[in-house]
This record gives sequence, structure tokens and C-alpha cells, in this order.
Amino acid sequence: MNLISRIFGRTAKLNMEKQVGPASEDDIKQALASIDAITATMSETDNWRVIFHRMRSYIVDHPNSYGMSMARDSWQSMQGGYGSWSDYYIPHDDFETRKRLNAELQSHCTALVSALSAYADE
Repeated sequence: MNLISRIFGRTAKLNMEKQVGPASEDDIKQALASIDAITATMSETDNWRVIFHRMRSYIVDHPNSYGMSMARDSWQSMQGGYGSWSDYYIPHDDFETRKRLNAELQSHCTALVSALSAYADE
């Protein structure tokens, strides 16, 4: 029974991927640029970088609605599951610099959400 479930599970997954629609090229470009900008602002040791790199891989490996939907699911898990954008804010000793850097980070996060928002429940 397990073998049959795996065979049918693979077939269903392949059929789902075949039915995936295109994604807007502009959305893909915006999402990738936003992810790159976000990770560029993070420290090299920030654990959130792994999740952003995974999101980027989803989009690069599947430049269609499926990849965008996977990236969106990953973003939502970060927001609702165990954190929020403020968990990976940029610390800095100078308050004004920290304020400016985090405003930029929030702007990139907003652009990412905008690019991914059309790809819910694909």
C-alpha cells in the first residue's frame, strides 16, 4: 500500500506542476531583487539568511506561479509561525543609522510581499 501511495503521490505532484501557470516576469524580478536587497543588509551570521536563500531558490528553480507560491508560503511561515520582519532587523549603535537601515529593510520586505501576493494557494 505504501508503494502505491508513493506512486500516486508522485503522479499527483507531477500533474500539479504541469498545471502551474506562468508568473509575471516583473513579479519574479521584483521578488528576486527584494530578496537580494534584504540578504545584503543582513549580517553574514543572521540565521534568517537561510530562509531567504531558500525562497530565492524556489523562484529561480521554478520561475512560474508554483515557485512564487512556494516563496510566498515560506514568507508567510516566517511571519506567522515563528517571527516577523522585526526579528531580523538591523542592529546598529547609532540610532539614526539603525532607523534608516531598518526603514530600507522594511521597504524591501514590502516590495517582496507585493511581488508574492498574487500567488496565494496555487
